[in-house]
Amino acid sequence: MMDTIQLHDICKTFDQHPVFINWNHNFATGMVHVLKGPSGCGKTTLLRMLMGLEAPDSGTITPLQNYRKAAVFQEDRLCENLSAMQNVLMVVHDVSKKDLLDQLKQDFYQVGLDDMSQKVSTLSGGMKRRVAILRAMYAKADILFFDEPLKGLDDTTKEKVMKFIKGRIKDKTVFWVTHDAGEYTVFDKYQLHEL
Repeated sequence: MMDTIQLHDICKTFDQHPVFINWNHNFATGMVHVLKGPSGCGKTTLLRMLMGLEAPDSGTITPLQNYRKAAVFQEDRLCENLSAMQNVLMVVHDVSKKDLLDQLKQDFYQVGLDDMSQKVSTLSGGMKRRVAILRAMYAKADILFFDEPLKGLDDTTKEKVMKFIKGRIKDKTVFWVTHDAGEYTVFDKYQLHEL
């Protein structure tokens, strides 16, 4: 993987409201980048541009199309008619799903979920968040994007989920959007970026 992800002279405007004006920034790869700032400052827009889901009006971003990416969006984007386990297994391609069952059970338990077979449509909002996080972590991505992933979770559950994530992101490039300092201080090493 490259050493840095570079954004050069990025401009982005929504409804005649400039979000980024000739913005330049470098993100080192292989570490956690925490993006903080007030609502509407461009945190989600920045993630979407890095993922290739949205283009800047002008400027350049290091091409990331050759890297595997996974994301936890602010909305869960799960398949409601499938079980929690089926949603996670959707992203598993290089391993026998049968071989993963024991690990999957442990991981569900670690984030406070007991029933992997429950349909997503019957889960609470907090349970859906955790399924979305598990799915992203099972995607074998080089770069992980988390857009307020712990929103709506109680403190005990947040702690469980953060412990789970922390144990699985070694040497990965992670972009983490949050308003809560308690979330990112659990990471051993991170860079804080105020937008």
